[in-house]
Amino acid sequence: MRSSPGGFVLVTSRVDDPGLWAPATVHRLGSLHGQEAVDALVDHAGGRRPSGSDELAARLGGIPLALSLAGRILATHGVLFPDARSLLEHIEEDVSRLDALATPMSQGGGTERQLLSGVWNVSLRLVSDQNPQAIPLLRVLAVFGSDGRAVPMAKLPLEDLRGGRLDLHSIPLDAASLARTLNALVVHGLVTVIGTGNDMALQLHPLVSEGVRSGMTEQDLPLVEEMGTLLDRQGEQDLRFQIAARGTLARLWSKLSAHSEEDSNRTPEFTNQRELGRALLLIGLPEPGERLFTKLVADATRVLGAENSFTLKARHFLAEAKMYQGLLDEAEEEFRALLSTVTSALGADDVATTEVRYMLALVLVRRERWAEAEKQLQRVYDERVATSGETEPSVLFTAATLAYVAVKQGRAREGERTLRRVYAIRESTLGAEHSQTLNVLQDLAHAVETDGRFAEAERMFRRVRDVRREHVGAGLPDTVLAEKDLERVRAALARAESGAQGTQEG
Repeated sequence: MRSSPGGFVLVTSRVDDPGLWAPATVHRLGSLHGQEAVDALVDHAGGRRPSGSDELAARLGGIPLALSLAGRILATHGVLFPDARSLLEHIEEDVSRLDALATPMSQGGGTERQLLSGVWNVSLRLVSDQNPQAIPLLRVLAVFGSDGRAVPMAKLPLEDLRGGRLDLHSIPLDAASLARTLNALVVHGLVTVIGTGNDMALQLHPLVSEGVRSGMTEQDLPLVEEMGTLLDRQGEQDLRFQIAARGTLARLWSKLSAHSEEDSNRTPEFTNQRELGRALLLIGLPEPGERLFTKLVADATRVLGAENSFTLKARHFLAEAKMYQGLLDEAEEEFRALLSTVTSALGADDVATTEVRYMLALVLVRRERWAEAEKQLQRVYDERVATSGETEPSVLFTAATLAYVAVKQGRAREGERTLRRVYAIRESTLGAEHSQTLNVLQDLAHAVETDGRFAEAERMFRRVRDVRREHVGAGLPDTVLAEKDLERVRAALARAESGAQGTQEG
């Protein structure tokens, strides 16, 4: 900390606050990467390089303490773990098992600080003494940012967090208290800040995230349920984020809740699974969506009953997943069976009944039976308008589908007028980059392309392609479809320009 005739004092700490240590020089040590991580593991394993060392070092994320513990376990428990791969298999589902194996090897009065969970618990205690909101906030980040994913601050809006587990009676949640809590977590090395201003995001090391989740108990279930509600409010704006967070929430709820397989208290777990499956469908991945909904329908039928509204909705999404895969006979059969059930249980005029009739019309669209589809869609549209008016979301869905069918039947200008109206409403209410807004823009581009205005269509398809690359990701079905649309219209534009040039030369 300061020089003396006897030399220097070296202090190791997780507290990254230069002001606290001044005038000492601060050297920051991060995670180890690649061969450095493997070398550290091998050093602690007694100098031998057991098979699977690369994979184990990668699984431990290069955290020196974890590498040290793993190496010592390999050196001490050679019979139980003859190589690194066997230890990797032992901790694959729960890295906290390292602590259980390492506890007998820890010596002295600082045992807690020699274990992964102990180091983080010490840091958390130091933070939470002055910032009680730190623990629930860190748990939220450990779920939303599992596997080292950065969590944009936009995913933690103050107006949605107020009134929940972060809003304590002793310290009301506001911008200042949230900033103080985040700063404390950063100083103690638990959270990293990425970016600045409106683009700021928070990141936990994957091993820290996993360790925080492994320390959660049944008492944290209200916070887990609150996270699901927070995701509900964020809708479809970032589907990749929704899929990752929903998957983590569903697994965490199943682990923490002390229920039997028949317990009706599984509804929050079911809800997270349903929303995960729905996000998979929206992002263009119906195959895993079908697998998820097949199990969910079976579980919900057993626990909640065949005619429970949740079960019926899960059946609806299962049929939808089949339709998106082109399994039209299976989808139509399921939708017709579902129509009979909901009509009997809820009545012919119920919203759920109308929704199933709409999906049956979509099956006709997929079969390209345009006249039949238009007749069914018009009936649904008239019923929805009479009930909800012309700007309600389900009415807009129906109007856009009707417009698409009109384009397919050669009425491009008619379809275009409707699609422009729907697009304007979606853009103003949901935003220009929302998935539903983009879907309408894509159909509008098709209408414009059909009308022969290729340059205008090219701009629209390019916009859809660019936003989907950013928010959905390259290589996923919806992005690939947008790229194919763009290639097709660019080829048509090139042919049109070449033809026009040839005419001028002639």
